[in-house]
Amino acid sequence: MKKQTELPEWMTQTEDYVPSRDKDSFQKKTSGQLLKLLARIRMQTVRRKEKEISAGISLLLLFVTVLLTVCAHGLRFPVTVLGLMIVLLAAFSGKDIRQILVETLTGVGFSMVFTLPAALLGNVYSMQVIATKTAVTVMAVAMLNHAVRWNKICASLSRCHLPDTFLFVFDMTVKYLVVLGRSCKELLDALTLRSVGKNPDKKRAAGGILAVTYLRSQRMAEETYLAMHCRGYDGTYRYYMKHKKNRWDLLPVGLLAAEIVLYIMEGAYL
Repeated sequence: MKKQTELPEWMTQTEDYVPSRDKDSFQKKTSGQLLKLLARIRMQTVRRKEKEISAGISLLLLFVTVLLTVCAHGLRFPVTVLGLMIVLLAAFSGKDIRQILVETLTGVGFSMVFTLPAALLGNVYSMQVIATKTAVTVMAVAMLNHAVRWNKICASLSRCHLPDTFLFVFDMTVKYLVVLGRSCKELLDALTLRSVGKNPDKKRAAGGILAVTYLRSQRMAEETYLAMHCRGYDGTYRYYMKHKKNRWDLLPVGLLAAEIVLYIMEGAYL
């Protein structure tokens, strides 16, 4: 008669593993910020062409607006330009309006914090002037960012006789931000799925993601260099984009003319 083998008691017990809770706010916040960045760049590439404004006119308007606003000595001209820009803001979508206003209010808040000591000493007028000029400049930059695609901006800058190397680096930086951002998002998702229980060493995990991203960026840089070398890159970076004129180009042109006329009529340079 064969002797029966009995299993140990610990092997007959049912395993009921309940992992301890752990905070994953770092992973969620990082993933959220990456998704916002990628979504903003992606939305610029799919923006409808019939509502696209000329990048050259927009850059000229931005330069003139910032120059006249900074050179104005009074408060009337910046307030008038701010009112015109708020009216022009109605041409944007609701999501773009919300983002532009958030960026503008953030810049105004920082300027008011920096000028608060002067206001406490009785110089409130300087605080108002600086806050208004900050609102105009930040809103102008934000509106340009939401109205014109970044590749169209690069194409317009190439007509200003800027170095081709600078434009090439700027354009490739934006493109690789998207590629490396997607890579970081995939690594964060993999880390979240493999994290079971409590991870006491979160800094090491974050450092690993940064290290992998750095190695990938270094490899991509080498591959880009070899590819450009094989194609005979001679330092010339050209754009073959042509903007078709439409009725939306009249908005920056009208605002540019109105700013120049108001600046002369109100004597803001005096």
